[in-house]
Amino acid sequence: MRKLATAAMAFSAAIFISHYLVPPDYYLACAIGCAVLFLSTIFLKSDARTRVLLISLADAVGFLISDISYTYKTVPACEISGTEQSVIARVTDYPEIHDDYTTVNVRLQVTMLRSSVLSQISFEDEFSI
Repeated sequence: MRKLATAAMAFSAAIFISHYLVPPDYYLACAIGCAVLFLSTIFLKSDARTRVLLISLADAVGFLISDISYTYKTVPACEISGTEQSVIARVTDYPEIHDDYTTVNVRLQVTMLRSSVLSQISFEDEFSI
């Protein structure tokens, strides 16, 4: 249980550090550095070997997850931020009427993006996605 806690704390520390302290250009370099530390720790013979292996592996995975998230979520969103898009909305199912609101499934197709987005839109007092 302590080993799991060690790995979880190291992973969350890597996410925290990558989010607040390290610029996005260095996420992959930090992940590679932690992976190199992991590989060099394999050759140790001490009692702390397991902890250092867990910490370095969890840090490497945390920095890699941050890099993947930044590359595939933040960068594409920044590319279209502040631009006007045309959107085609197609209702895909009958509306579901509830007590205070109604929901309807809509397929949104944005011409500038690569894929269409399936979203659930609810019509209450205002239009929200």
